[in-house]
Amino acid sequence: MDTSLDTRTTCDACLGDKMELSQPVQGTHPGHSGDSALEYLLDGVSTIAADPGIFLATSWRMHPQVCSFISDAMYDARLLPEPANSTLVLKVRADAHSLLRPSGIVHVSLDHTGGSQQSEAEAALVKELYRSALMQSYTDREGEVHRMTADNILVVAPYNVQVNLLKKTLPEGARVGTVDKFQGQEAELVIVSMVTSSEDDLPRNIEFLYSRNRLNVAISHAKCTAVVIYNAALTAI
Repeated sequence: MDTSLDTRTTCDACLGDKMELSQPVQGTHPGHSGDSALEYLLDGVSTIAADPGIFLATSWRMHPQVCSFISDAMYDARLLPEPANSTLVLKVRADAHSLLRPSGIVHVSLDHTGGSQQSEAEAALVKELYRSALMQSYTDREGEVHRMTADNILVVAPYNVQVNLLKKTLPEGARVGTVDKFQGQEAELVIVSMVTSSEDDLPRNIEFLYSRNRLNVAISHAKCTAVVIYNAALTAI
């Protein structure tokens, strides 16, 4: 866990965050022998109790509307935003793309078929959002207004095939990658492309695409706003 960016579940000398991505493990380990120290200590729960450790309950990154979802969905409703986080908003012009909001999480259902690890339809929408976002501004924690640049936008996709398509679609210098690449980073705006059209098109099992840890890391990158693009067929499972 990088405490310079945010606070999450910690124990003792900052063992980490069970709700973010774990380290890759090779091989099979019986029982709990493959667990990290924190996973073993928490034994299946999301946040640590007061007796065995300390839960750092303040987010210094996320606007309250983003933090509220992450807290309820991932951290037993125990994670609270630092009060100054309420100033972290996008300054959205009247002619901005309709899906760009000052703060919070925007869910966008986009109908497409046959998409497994790549979706041109989602890439096209990401391009529209990205171009519009570069024409907006944002307010930082001190209340100062700045123009949006490529440094203020993260574009996240679960598969490298979609990442490569997005890199070709978006302007040079765009920050595009998988959740694994961006863990520990942040941006005013995060755009998430879920890619896959339906359960039948899944290249891996549904647990990978809908991993709580991966969704947590992707959405909680956002300081102001997160836009999640998905096919409604994925929610019909």
